[in-house]
Amino acid sequence: MANEERSDLLSLSPSEMEDLLRSVSEPPFRAKQVFQWIYHDLATDIARMTNLPKPLRDRLGAAAYLSPVEPVTETLSEDKLTRKVLLRLQDGRTIESVLLLYPDPARPRRTVCASSQVGCALGCTLCATGRGGFERNLSAGEIVGQVLYFARRVRAAEGPEAHITNIVFMGQGEPLANFEQVWKAIEILNSPYGFNLGARHVTISTVGIVPRIRELAQKHLQVGLAVSLHAPNDALRSRLVPVNQTYPIEQLLAACREYAEVTHRRVTFEYALLDGVNDSIAQARELASLLRGLLCHVNLIPFNPVQGCDFRPSPMERILAFESELRSRGIATTLRVERGRRIEAACGQLRGRRREEKEAGRAATAPASRAAPPRRGGRPAAGERPSAPGGRWTAGSLPQRPAGERRAAAPPGRGTAGGPSGKFAPPRPPQEKRVAGGKAGGRRQPSSAEGEAPTRSFAPPWRGGKPSGRQGGEGRQKGKAPQARTQEGGQRGRPPSDRNRGSEKGRRAPSRPPRSGHAPRGANRRSDSSR
Repeated sequence: MANEERSDLLSLSPSEMEDLLRSVSEPPFRAKQVFQWIYHDLATDIARMTNLPKPLRDRLGAAAYLSPVEPVTETLSEDKLTRKVLLRLQDGRTIESVLLLYPDPARPRRTVCASSQVGCALGCTLCATGRGGFERNLSAGEIVGQVLYFARRVRAAEGPEAHITNIVFMGQGEPLANFEQVWKAIEILNSPYGFNLGARHVTISTVGIVPRIRELAQKHLQVGLAVSLHAPNDALRSRLVPVNQTYPIEQLLAACREYAEVTHRRVTFEYALLDGVNDSIAQARELASLLRGLLCHVNLIPFNPVQGCDFRPSPMERILAFESELRSRGIATTLRVERGRRIEAACGQLRGRRREEKEAGRAATAPASRAAPPRRGGRPAAGERPSAPGGRWTAGSLPQRPAGERRAAAPPGRGTAGGPSGKFAPPRPPQEKRVAGGKAGGRRQPSSAEGEAPTRSFAPPWRGGKPSGRQGGEGRQKGKAPQARTQEGGQRGRPPSDRNRGSEKGRRAPSRPPRSGHAPRGANRRSDSSR
């Protein structure tokens, strides 16, 4: 059954999970067991939920699926505290998600920056996401899947007690434009049967969708609110954040005051500092006057440069002067630590770079017939039209050689354009040599002198770097023992010399693939740390 016809388990609330189990003729209490496997044990496969009856697992696997996201590529900062991942959804689209680690010995934090949409429709000029356009909203399960992906990574790296401590919706998309699914994901993650994350550890960032801010203030869960302000007046903000034309600053601040009065929680205003645009002392004073009397906090953000964007980050001395001016006027202010600039951690950058690489790859592998080679004598081929005045002919974007200039000799191994026949000569293949190796003797591979990596053998590598009996062209010969024993999980069976002698003292018996997580009788046991 295709995934489109099955339910996404990560999108189901506890009551919806009970309904699903009733539909496959199971009692509702099974829902708690499934939730335990998903959110506590972090299972990725329904078949591994071993305290569920096998027939139930089969029926549940036919009616639902569990993992809506899978990693495509990943970047890691030099200090290994910021990890950004490009995730592929079930329909092939991609989103970005970031893990930020704050290793405080007393209170370590592990924050997931989650996306809420594929792309964004709001078109903020200082954001990379909007440049790719809007494609669709994410489901609650696709949002939850981002958190669970990093929860597994954290547990694998730091041990079973490590867990995600905070979630911020500051990734791709406008969360309040997909409010229904974002809120459902928050309820699932907050549920004691689910991820059991406190609501006050969740923050929603918005550019200022006023009706949704008022709706958020009335919700039973008190999540944090962060507003991307970036300017102290309507004229500048409308240029940076076009939605300001619909919800100007006066309406936005009125909604923020309502939120603070109802929830008794302060609003965070995010302010990215742009060189020569919004970073003057006069603008700092204007911002302080605008926010006076509001329960709020200003988070100053050093701008992360975006390819194709004309804005540049403010110099640090101007950032510090801006911060000092706000504080002197009674506005609580912090300066965000720069995290991930070198790994393009700003939302939309990794996805945009991946899209550009794909387009460049398609252009590089386009058929050569699309760009015809230059012809001698200026005569067009059949069906061609002149592409330049005076009857001159060009071939795609190839540069034309000035009249009278001699043709430079092509370097060895490269094709030559416009030879005596007027055609492209194909590139010469790299130097090749024959290598021996078991049944594949005589296989050709590029010479190491050409800079190519050698062809991988089918036999797994040895821990000690020694080749197996089938590597190095030796093969197995009757009556001769191989130079090295087989690796665990590698070739089955004992070497000929071991068949007659069994397991002698000082000689390790050949290992076989373990069953049910246990090593075979007589085999040396090795911990994972020794591998």
